[in-house]
Amino acid sequence: AVEPVPAVPEALLSPHVEASALGSVFLSEAAYYEMVAIGLTEEYFWYDSHKRIFRAMQRLCERREKLSIVALCDELERAKSLEAVGGAAYISRLIDGVVESDQTKQYVRILRDKYLRRRMTDMATTVTQCAADPSDPILSTISHLHDDLLKIQGGTEKASYAIAEFGADVLAKIESQMYSEREIVGLPFGIAKLDEETTGIRETEIVVIGGYPGSGKSSFACHIARINAMRRTKVGVFSIEMTKDQLLHRLWAQSSDIAYSWLRNPKNLPAADLARLKNTVAPEVDKLPILIDDTAKNIKEIIPRAYLWVKRDDVGLIVLDFLQRVHAPGKSEYDIVSYSIDALTEFAKLTGVPIIVLSQLTRAEDKKKAANTVPTMQQLRSSGRIEQNAHLILFTHRPEDDEGNPTGEDLIVIAKQRAGKKGRIKCAFDGQSQRWEERPGAVAETERMVWL
Repeated sequence: AVEPVPAVPEALLSPHVEASALGSVFLSEAAYYEMVAIGLTEEYFWYDSHKRIFRAMQRLCERREKLSIVALCDELERAKSLEAVGGAAYISRLIDGVVESDQTKQYVRILRDKYLRRRMTDMATTVTQCAADPSDPILSTISHLHDDLLKIQGGTEKASYAIAEFGADVLAKIESQMYSEREIVGLPFGIAKLDEETTGIRETEIVVIGGYPGSGKSSFACHIARINAMRRTKVGVFSIEMTKDQLLHRLWAQSSDIAYSWLRNPKNLPAADLARLKNTVAPEVDKLPILIDDTAKNIKEIIPRAYLWVKRDDVGLIVLDFLQRVHAPGKSEYDIVSYSIDALTEFAKLTGVPIIVLSQLTRAEDKKKAANTVPTMQQLRSSGRIEQNAHLILFTHRPEDDEGNPTGEDLIVIAKQRAGKKGRIKCAFDGQSQRWEERPGAVAETERMVWL
C-alpha cells in the first residue's frame, strides 16, 4: 500500500505487526474477537491502509459475515478503498507474516505500546508549543492534558477477568479483614452504632452526607476527617463552602472544650483558653495528617489535585464540601452535578480511595416546619445521579422546639445503603464543640434497622 512518509520516528511504528495482526484473522476468525476483546481499536494502527482494513473487518463482523480475504476485498471495494490499501494483492499478502494465530495478545501488546508512545510524543509536542506561547491559557492546557492522560490510562486497563484470575485475591482480602485488629472493615465514622450498621467507609465507595443548612453536616464531615486522621489515615479535604481558617476553627473546637463561638468571636475568648489553644490544642491539631484545599472549585481542578494527594501524599480518604458548589460542564445544575459525581465515582473506583461528598437538600418553604421534618431521598438536590452513584447516603437531622432551639433529639439517618440496612441512629450534636457523639443512653434504643 502507498503510505505517506512517516511523521513519527520509525521506532514508534510497527508495520509488520500491524499487518500480522490483520492477517491472523484469516487463519482464525476468533483472533479478531480476541484482539478486540482485549482492547484493539482502530487508533492502535498508524498506517491509513491498515485503519481502512480494520474498519472493513468491523463492518463485516457487525453484519455477521465471514472474515475471509474475498469478503474483505469485496467490502473494501464497496467502500471504494480497495485500491487505496494496495488492492487485493496486498490483502492476500497480509497472511504471509503470520506464523501462528495464537499471538493475538502479543500483537495487541506491541501495537498498544507503540500507540501510547506516539500519543505521549504528540502530547509532549503540544505542551511544549503551548508553554512557549504567552497567549495560551496554560491552566486550561494543563487541564486538557490531564483529561487526555486519564483517557489513555483508562484505555489501557484490562476489560475483563476470569474469576480464577482474581478469586484468590478476594479470598485473601476477606481473610485479612477477618483477622484484622480493626473493629470494622472500613474507615470509621466515629459513631459506634453507625460504624456497626455500615461497616464503615469502604474502599472505592462514595458516601453522601446531606442535611439542611445548620444541621451540622459540615461539622460531621470535619468530625470524620479528624477521627480518621487521629488514627493516622491521611485525609484530603476540598473545602469549597468554608475557608481553610474556618475549617481549622472547627478542628480546634472538636479537639478541645474551647467553644467554637469564642473562636469565631475572639473578643469573648478567655485568656486561659487562648493560652491552652496556643500551647496544647493547636500543636496537637498541627500533627493531624489532614490536607486542606479551599481554592479548587472546578471538577477539572479537583480531580487532578486529588490524584496528586493519593500518589504523592498517600491520602486514604477524601472529603468534598459541597457538591452543588462545584463547577463543571453543563447547562443546568442537574447536568453539572451529574458530571461531577460521575467524575468522583470514577476516581474512587480507579484509586480505591473513598470519598465523602456533602450535598444540599431542598428545603420546604415553611422553614420552621422543615427543621422538624426528617430528610428523605427526594430532597437531595439534583438527586438522580447522586442517588445512583452513592453507595451510602446519610442525613444529619437536628429538630427544634417552638422557639427554634435544638431539642437534642439529633439523628444520623441512613437513607440508602447498597449492601445493608437503613434506619436512624440517635446521636447528639454539641454546637459549642461542633462534635457529633453517641447520645447518652440512646444506643440501646436505636430504631430497628430495616433492609433496603
